[in-house]
Amino acid sequence: LDTEEILEWNYENKSYAAAGMKLYEGIADAATHIPDEQARNTYLAHLQKNYLRDQYEQGNHAFTLEYKRRTLAGKLVWVRTYVNITKHYDTGHLAAYVYTRDIDKVKNRQLALDGIVKEEIEYICLIDVGDQSEYIVKNRPDCEFLVGHTYPYELLADCVAGHAVAADRALVQKCFSLAYITGQLDRGETVVVYYREADPSGQIRRKRTTIYYLDERREKLVYVRSDITELYDEEQRQKQQQK
Repeated sequence: LDTEEILEWNYENKSYAAAGMKLYEGIADAATHIPDEQARNTYLAHLQKNYLRDQYEQGNHAFTLEYKRRTLAGKLVWVRTYVNITKHYDTGHLAAYVYTRDIDKVKNRQLALDGIVKEEIEYICLIDVGDQSEYIVKNRPDCEFLVGHTYPYELLADCVAGHAVAADRALVQKCFSLAYITGQLDRGETVVVYYREADPSGQIRRKRTTIYYLDERREKLVYVRSDITELYDEEQRQKQQQK
């Protein structure tokens, strides 16, 4: 850090040391492979010599950064950069040892699990196809349909349609009719319906309902509704980053 000399720094087949680059030049070049502006600025800020020196003096000799980097082949992957700050054993100068690992598979698995945790299952019921009734297994405490009680399925369908935004109401009325559901299930194992509704504060929430037969007798349907608003927003944010 005192001389800003790069002793060894390779990125894929590119050697910053062989190119005779100084620290700030290598950092600036490496940052061009980080497409997300916020992640790029964080990377640049944390690898400046003054920041590294301050961290060492404060007793913080190691830290990591996680971000998406575009490879020379054009693939966008998650990586983790490890930074260790220490005195060079020969010169006594302050030095930073930096290496980066591909964590794409591990990170994507983590994000998938986080998504499952974030997903709020707010309603589960069993629908009897024969008598067209529904038995409530799980529901929000503020909802009129009580857990452990049975209601006519028509009430559920009308309630969902009534809460759906106007643009989605016709879709909901069609997709939540038992004739449509059983017809679709005759051609596949699961029916999935996406729609939007406004919560009591007026905020638009995105819902996903999954419907399938409980068992091979095909007498009862399992109906599961989840709020996927946060998952949808996160997917849109990631798509914007990848453009």
